Amino acid sequence: SNLKQVWLECGGNSPNLVFANCQELDMATEKAAFGIFFTQGEVCSANSRLLVQCSIADGFIERLVAKARQWQPGNPLNPASRAGAIVDARQTQRIRQYIEQAQAEGAQLVCG
Repeated sequence: SNLKQVWLECGGNSPNLVFANCQELDMATEKAAFGIFFTQGEVCSANSRLLVQCSIADGFIERLVAKARQWQPGNPLNPASRAGAIVDARQTQRIRQYIEQAQAEGAQLVCG
C-alpha cells in the first residue's frame, strides 16, 4: 500500500504554528492577530490557537500584544474602530469565564 500515516486537525480549532526559523516574525504576528480578531473570531476558520516555538515565544507574544491593542472593541459605527463591541452581556460573561478558567489553569493575562 502507498497510504501514508497522517494526523488530521479536526474540530474547528484552527491553529497558527510559528517556528523559530520564521523569517518574517512581524508578518506572522500581523497574520496571527488578523486570524483571530477579524470578524471578532466569528468564522469557522478563526485561528483559535497559537502554537509558537519556545525559543521565540517571548518576542512573539510581545509583538502580538502590541497588535492586539490595535483590535480593541469599539463602536462599530465609528470608522476608526477595527472591531465591534461584544454582542451582549451574556457573551461578555462567557468570555470572562474562559479567561478566569485559563488563569486558574496557569495562563497569564497579558492584554485586556
